[in-house]
Amino acid sequence: AIFEKQYLFAIQYWVLVKDSIGGLNVGAPVVHRGLQVGKVLRTDYIPEGRNLLDKSMDIPVLIEINPGRLGLPDSEDSLLRATNDINTWIQQGLVATIKSRNFLLGSQLVNLQYEEGTTQAELSYFKELVVIPTGVDSLEKFTESIEAFIAKINHLPLESVVGKLDLLLDEGTATLVSFQQLANSGESLLGDERTME
Repeated sequence: AIFEKQYLFAIQYWVLVKDSIGGLNVGAPVVHRGLQVGKVLRTDYIPEGRNLLDKSMDIPVLIEINPGRLGLPDSEDSLLRATNDINTWIQQGLVATIKSRNFLLGSQLVNLQYEEGTTQAELSYFKELVVIPTGVDSLEKFTESIEAFIAKINHLPLESVVGKLDLLLDEGTATLVSFQQLANSGESLLGDERTME
């Protein structure tokens, strides 16, 4: 953290998350295509009059994006350009998803990506800041892929595969026995007095 480059200028956005944000901490990276473009600023905001136990409540996550991380100069002039660009990209399908950063530690990050079918004519606002829409949760995608994989396994003709494997093991055992017999014959031949003369 000490040696990380410090950026002076940033644009703030809200991401309204429907699922769990466990493991998403303040300072967690905001990335696009594997490169950091910002960080998480706040995860503990609950709007006045709302209740966290209300199942319809989205959890607000405040993030910032640094123009200097996007390839623009880290200057005030870049703020306007970056804001206009990002707002246009949001309308073209830029979404935010909560993605696992480390499976062992359970830490998460905010991933910015383009998602088909999420274009919108108007920007949404929350607490006077633009909202980046949320995409399909990465855990949901992972679960779906695991379920599809298990379904494929269930449809494999495992009985015939196991039968062929048994046959292959039998043939391998027979080959080893034949090899052992050949080795024994060789030892007998080498140990014969007539072959030693």
